[in-house]
Amino acid sequence: MKNTFLFSLLVLLVLTGCYRETDYDYTAKAIFGELDVTLSADSILADGKSASIVTYRFPIDADTNLTKLSLKCSNCTFEKSGSDVLHTNVSMLTDSLDACYISVTMISTSSVKDNVLTTELSVYERTDTVFYKQAYPTGIDLTVSPFYLKNDTVAEITLTAEMETANGGVPSKYHAVMFEVSANTSVPGFLQAVERSSNAEGKAINTFVFTGVNSYAGEIDFIARTLDQAGDTIESKQVKLVVIN
Repeated sequence: MKNTFLFSLLVLLVLTGCYRETDYDYTAKAIFGELDVTLSADSILADGKSASIVTYRFPIDADTNLTKLSLKCSNCTFEKSGSDVLHTNVSMLTDSLDACYISVTMISTSSVKDNVLTTELSVYERTDTVFYKQAYPTGIDLTVSPFYLKNDTVAEITLTAEMETANGGVPSKYHAVMFEVSANTSVPGFLQAVERSSNAEGKAINTFVFTGVNSYAGEIDFIARTLDQAGDTIESKQVKLVVIN
């Protein structure tokens, strides 16, 4: 009987010694209430490259079973997952003495729409917004495919104007590009459109239809132009389509 009493007393002492007030305070609701969220930038370029880092700060004593986050963004790609959805958690190890952290990098798209980040912890949810700004090109290249053909057939030639920004990204979607074919009136063909808008990859694609209605042989020149942020014209190098007999 005495041994049973001593064992019970020992267990009580151990439990009391391990007790910390925070052990019982941090429910999922409490963790969510103390969750601190910061953005490295709340406004970035819609260029498919610019980034904003979101950092989540949790109480140091939070149970890692209750710190699992489900993230979704309306207009970004998470660097870690390569998609617009990410499931993550705090690391068991931290250099901080007062908190645990999760840092997540969001990469912009080229669409000028605000990016709404939805954070879910258990049944709780919050949203944060990163605003996107128009990105403008600083350079443009033009390619033609195929680059030669015989003059005895009707053919469609693909013209691809590819733009880039100063930081290596792309201009925001729907940036206008103007195409021009050589002024030689004997050229047997036509552009399907004089102007095209860029896609998510910063490319504007057009078609030159070679009609092959005469015995034309020689070179057909093409050029592409667009406007930078200041409204000044940026011009590609001239590219050629070679027509042979």
